[in-house]
Amino acid sequence: MKKLISLAMIISTIVLISACGSGKKLEGQWKHTNSTAEEAYILEIKGDTWTYYKNTEVLEKGGLEINGDQMIMGHDAADGHDHAPHAYAWSLSDDKTTLTLESDGSKSVFTKVE
Repeated sequence: MKKLISLAMIISTIVLISACGSGKKLEGQWKHTNSTAEEAYILEIKGDTWTYYKNTEVLEKGGLEINGDQMIMGHDAADGHDHAPHAYAWSLSDDKTTLTLESDGSKSVFTKVE
């Protein structure tokens, strides 16, 4: 029984580390591919928070939870938005990440800001 519990704890730890590690790949700033020279839309991910900017103006921000390939973005009540958290499927390829809104399948593509 002890071996079974120990094995379950090891597997749980590996899954948790894998999930946390995948989220680390998303840390930093990501520029929306629809940005122009006049209007840069930037998604910044730091730990368990996100901020969305238009140039230097904060448009939205909130808490962030990443579980495997699912990202849940909550909104701060102080920003004037009354949104339920949004769930996205995310994928990473080279210097691009794609966020697909799970409720309607709409996609947003971002490139890594160096």
